[in-house]
Amino acid sequence: EEIPIASGPWEAAAFTSDSRRLILASQDGTILVLNAQTFELERSFAFGEWIVRLRVAAGDQVLALGATGITALDLRTGLALWSCPTAGSALDLTPDGSYVITLDRGEWVAFEALTGREIRWPGRDSKDPAWSISVASDDTAVSFLDDRLVITTIPPLGS
Repeated sequence: EEIPIASGPWEAAAFTSDSRRLILASQDGTILVLNAQTFELERSFAFGEWIVRLRVAAGDQVLALGATGITALDLRTGLALWSCPTAGSALDLTPDGSYVITLDRGEWVAFEALTGREIRWPGRDSKDPAWSISVASDDTAVSFLDDRLVITTIPPLGS
C-alpha cells in the first residue's frame, strides 16, 4: 500500500515503542507524527536541519541525528530536551532504550537518553564515519566501514 504524504524528500522513519505512531523526518528538517493505523497527521514541527537518522526512545522522546549532532526532542511538543554535537552519521539505542550509541571520529560514544550525558570508549583506527550501527541485547554493537565489520562490547554505562 502507498499513502501520499506531504512533500519530502523523506530521510528517516521510526515507530514509537508502542507502534501507535510513525515518525517521519525530511531533508528540510520537518518531523511528522502520524497515527500508525490511519496515517493521519497528528502533529508536525521543524527541527531546523537535515535529519539523517531517527530513533524513538521510551517516553515519547525522538532522537534525531542531523548535520550538527544528536538532539533529543519531546514528541508531544517538538521542544529540544538535550543536544550533543557529534560527527557520527549513524545511531542506535541500547535494547533497554536508556542509551544512544554512535561512532564519532573513530570513538564509540554513548549518550544517556534522558540527559544526554556522554560516555566515550576506544573504537577503531579510522576517522571515517560509520553509516550504520546495530546494538544487540548482549551489549554487542556492530558497525561497518567499507569492507570491514567493526564489533565492540559496550562497557558498563551506569553512573
